Amino acid sequence: MLHVSSLSCRRGSRLVFREVGFCLAPGALLQITGANGSGKSTLLRVLAGLLSRTDGAITWNDQPVGNDAEAHRARVHYIGHLDALKPELTGVEMLAYWQSLRAASAACAADLFGIDAFKNKPVRFLSAGQKRRLALSRLLQDDAPLWLLDEPTTALDENGQARLAAAIAHHRAKGGIVIAAVHHMIDAPDTQVLAMDNFRTSPPLAGGTEGGLVNTSTPVSKPHPSPPASGVGASVAPPGHYLTRNFLHNLKLHARQKGEWASLLLFFAIVILLLPFALGPEPDLLRRLAPGLIWLAALLMSLLSLDKLFVQDARDGTLDVLLLSPVPLPLIVLSKLLAQSATMLIALGLMLLPAALLLGMDLTVLPVLGLTFLLGIPSMVLLGGIAGSITVALHRNPALLTLLLVPFYIPILIFAGAACDAAALGASSLPPLALLGAMLAVLLPTAPIVMAAALRQGQG
Repeated sequence: MLHVSSLSCRRGSRLVFREVGFCLAPGALLQITGANGSGKSTLLRVLAGLLSRTDGAITWNDQPVGNDAEAHRARVHYIGHLDALKPELTGVEMLAYWQSLRAASAACAADLFGIDAFKNKPVRFLSAGQKRRLALSRLLQDDAPLWLLDEPTTALDENGQARLAAAIAHHRAKGGIVIAAVHHMIDAPDTQVLAMDNFRTSPPLAGGTEGGLVNTSTPVSKPHPSPPASGVGASVAPPGHYLTRNFLHNLKLHARQKGEWASLLLFFAIVILLLPFALGPEPDLLRRLAPGLIWLAALLMSLLSLDKLFVQDARDGTLDVLLLSPVPLPLIVLSKLLAQSATMLIALGLMLLPAALLLGMDLTVLPVLGLTFLLGIPSMVLLGGIAGSITVALHRNPALLTLLLVPFYIPILIFAGAACDAAALGASSLPPLALLGAMLAVLLPTAPIVMAAALRQGQG
């Protein structure tokens, strides 16, 4: 039973809606109508927990959903305007990724949305309707009882709309609840309608907070089983399982982005080639400064890639899927950062020896320089992730990352340079390397928690 009472939402100085209320029993279908800007999408995001409400209450089986946010995320499937698809991956790979985010143990049994014909194709080759069908197939990943659908029929042909109606009917027959924001009504029996135009600046209609709700005999269905807080299935996999699956997914995504690899390698090469022109051709000077110059090129290369950590996810709708996953968000974020670190380390590994030879660096320093990269690059990525989550949360331009990150990167450059200088002089590099390791040891557990908090706060 989902009960919403006196729900109001304000975004900045604008009142989006007020005094919305309804009560839905198992098997109910509520279709939300209204003009553009009437608050349909905002209401769905509030119900999903992606936005905070100004006033009112949302309860599930008489328990406020805020009392156990993790359990609420496990019971919700939210499909927004954006399909949350990655062009480089195939449909099968997207399904496997969504499975890992929902902590699901098995793929959906039935192809209700007809994706078998194109699920092995890269997403970039799919039509808008096929992408929508693939996105809707997320609904079948587990037994989440509450479906929140924002214009689900967008880009669907008649066959796709019929499949959606069949999926909704199947879900309702199991006792699930469906709430859909629509411009054109979904053909389904025993539906209820909520007119959002009645809940804006004007007082609600007569009849209290549920004055805009039209009931047409709510169906009686058997109760839908509530999923465990961690997702589907009786057993809960250890955190390392989800971390590994998401890490491999993100690493695969980076591997498919050939343009990213080309831009990283080309940018690094250009910086290394231009630095001798700025400093002069003296071999002794270049040899002495070579480790620092290579690290400077690595820093600039990281700034080129870190601004995409969460920006692209926010633009294609993936961020909403991450925020609603029952898998802990810090774990998901950490897997993204580790994959980003691995990508940068591989790119640097390919360019390290050519750059050292070009600058005439003493090759006995090369192992220590490589070790500083292994310790320093993940720290740079973790710091970049914190700045990236803040800029996304504040809806600011990613270019702000540069101003936020450079002061925090200076200690990494100092310790890395000190380790390489000590190696060149035959002294011990252990103290600066230990400091780099200490920074990484502090950032590794704390940075993902900070990022998760910033992303959730930004959505609220």
